[in-house]
Amino acid sequence: MDLIRKLDAPIHEDSSEFRRYWLPTDSPFEVIEALIQPGARQRTHSHAIVREAVMLMEGEIFVAEVTKGQEMEKRLNPGDLVVFGCGVPHYVVNRSTGVARALTFKFLGDKKDSSLFASDKSNTE
Repeated sequence: MDLIRKLDAPIHEDSSEFRRYWLPTDSPFEVIEALIQPGARQRTHSHAIVREAVMLMEGEIFVAEVTKGQEMEKRLNPGDLVVFGCGVPHYVVNRSTGVARALTFKFLGDKKDSSLFASDKSNTE
């Protein structure tokens, strides 16, 4: 059992987003709680190895994939889940006037080094 208490999860905060990271020591995944401010938009990015899923818990956000230069944007409501494939450029944006709260799940294949979470993000903008 690998228990991570909320108060022990590392936090990253900047002007547009608050993130709390649950990073199990012996598991090829991580969970991130994000508070996304109104008007905040991620840079378009992709992951070569990591699969990423986002579940919206509160508020409203839009998610988009960019395929062959075309953006396909979808609105997420609380309880909705989106999964991004490896190598597919994507982003998250909060177009609403309220803060949104989302959980992001990142998965590596078995026997992968969890340090890849930090190095497997490529900005495409």
